[in-house]
Amino acid sequence: ALFFGGEDKLPAFLARHTFSELGIVVDPCAATLVHIVTALLCTGIKESSLAQAIVTTVNVCALLFIITAGGYLAFKIGWIGYELPSGYFPFGVNGMLAGSGVVFFSYIGFDSVTSTAEEVKNPHEDMPLGTGIASIFYVLYMLVSAVIVGLVPYYALHPDTPIFTAFSTCAMQWPVYILTTGAVTAPCASMMGLILAQV
Repeated sequence: ALFFGGEDKLPAFLARHTFSELGIVVDPCAATLVHIVTALLCTGIKESSLAQAIVTTVNVCALLFIITAGGYLAFKIGWIGYELPSGYFPFGVNGMLAGSGVVFFSYIGFDSVTSTAEEVKNPHEDMPLGTGIASIFYVLYMLVSAVIVGLVPYYALHPDTPIFTAFSTCAMQWPVYILTTGAVTAPCASMMGLILAQV
């Protein structure tokens, strides 16, 4: 929606429609994305691996941008997000367990590694290598979280768009297109990994 100038400027056929009587939200963009990814994966593993490489490269570039630009800003403003008046464990064990449920969701990608094992030429070497390379992304995501929370205290972040909140709080509006590109390609990469096991 940001590429069109906001949700209210989206064309009608792309806009999200809510049927309040039924409690259903229809998102044509999401449905179209699922169909495109499924069709791409049905063409074959070699063809879809090129698309996956492109999407992953864009994601890594967006993550590196967030880490470097956000880290620079955080050093500049003194990591004010970590100055918490209520301490570092304000929600106790219940809050920690609720947060860990969200974190465990990020490990879903490991099962897609096993589902592609039959497509690999040398699984004894390539599978551990792929799993090890995937660990690099976990480090990148942890660094993004550390930087974003360093820019803005966790309670001031918008739950749906925390990265945008952090950068806009620091009066940086220009990176919004880089962040939007990363936000669009990240679900594509996730869907490719999740749908691949089903195709």
